[in-house]
Amino acid sequence: MSDPLWQFVKTRKLVVHLGAHKTATTYLQNALNTKREDLRRAGTALILPRDLRRGEKAARADGAEKMPGVTVQLSALAADTTTQRIVLSEENFIGSTGHNLAQKSLYPGIRRRLSKLPAALNHPNVTILFSLRDYGPFVSSNVTTALRFGRMFDTEDLQLAFLLMDRSWIDVIADLRSAFPAAQLKLWRYENFAQVEQQVFKEMVGPFRAAPQRRANQTLSGRAVAKVQARLQAGGPDLKPRQIVRRIKRKFPISDANPTYSIWTPEEAALLTESYQAHWDEICDAYPALPLDGG
Repeated sequence: MSDPLWQFVKTRKLVVHLGAHKTATTYLQNALNTKREDLRRAGTALILPRDLRRGEKAARADGAEKMPGVTVQLSALAADTTTQRIVLSEENFIGSTGHNLAQKSLYPGIRRRLSKLPAALNHPNVTILFSLRDYGPFVSSNVTTALRFGRMFDTEDLQLAFLLMDRSWIDVIADLRSAFPAAQLKLWRYENFAQVEQQVFKEMVGPFRAAPQRRANQTLSGRAVAKVQARLQAGGPDLKPRQIVRRIKRKFPISDANPTYSIWTPEEAALLTESYQAHWDEICDAYPALPLDGG
């Protein structure tokens, strides 16, 4: 018997959203999930992190090998003749924020992780969606996400490593293109998300209007980070980092007097932004058909 997923991609549509982390991924996933039943009746099936991750360990897993249910779910939906489109959204297939920080690099090992996904994803009827973000706020947001899992990193080490930058978004996009050379790849910058949001949803599911919702997993203020770090360092029995972060975040919200947390000096942030723009321009020159936001 032939693989139902291979048969599916020959005549129908598969969309794979791979992140990156901290680029409104949870917002997109939550928006789609609120219309899950409506979409299903219209022939579009969703596979989201809530369908793949089970428990705290799975929530932190990176790589498809840690979430083997993806192949089973894809095949089952592909075998269903009412399914005309499958949307798979899971940023942890490419790695995790904690792994970026631990390795002091931008999604190292992404090719190995993507190789664990079904081979049928490399097909012209498959669209890969991916968003980039300015290096400075991206790394700082990785740090605040790690705090939610009780993990802290030496910021001086991170500053040095990411300023030297052994891997850039250019390398990540090259890895994506190499993993799925036959698939369509669509990119956008997180900074332009408000302008391309409807286009992103259209690439995912067709015309779609997201219900108003509060952005999930927003980053922390500088004062909140200092308070969370102090609490985690103090330790204690039954330490629950997520609850600590939520409580302190409410108490010390981002404001003009209490700005967003950053590990960078203004000069370092400006240098990273300059590199980000140069790298985006290089990506657009190398792959002119990829950007959704016009390059």
